[in-house]
Amino acid sequence: MPDAPDLAALVAGVLAPFHIPHDYCEDSWYSCPMAEEGCADDSKHGCTCGADKFNAELDAASARIAKGIAAALDAHSGELAGSGSETRARYAGRRAFEEASRG
Repeated sequence: MPDAPDLAALVAGVLAPFHIPHDYCEDSWYSCPMAEEGCADDSKHGCTCGADKFNAELDAASARIAKGIAAALDAHSGELAGSGSETRARYAGRRAFEEASRG
């Protein structure tokens, strides 16, 4: 069973392709200042396209998912190892995941 840092890295790796880049427009006046090519409007500072907020929320969700999986694995490791019913283990794991993801 993977330990918590490996699990967090695994979940983050699965969700990494869903990160969005900062908006860029050929007319750089309309680009996000954080875009790789920058922005011609010097009055804009920081992310104006929402990518930073979206990516931060995705990273937070990734951490909650990894925490929920780790909690389910820890709470039911004996059942998952074959000492209990496979159906009961799946139900218990799902329940633990739901509880952890709420917090």
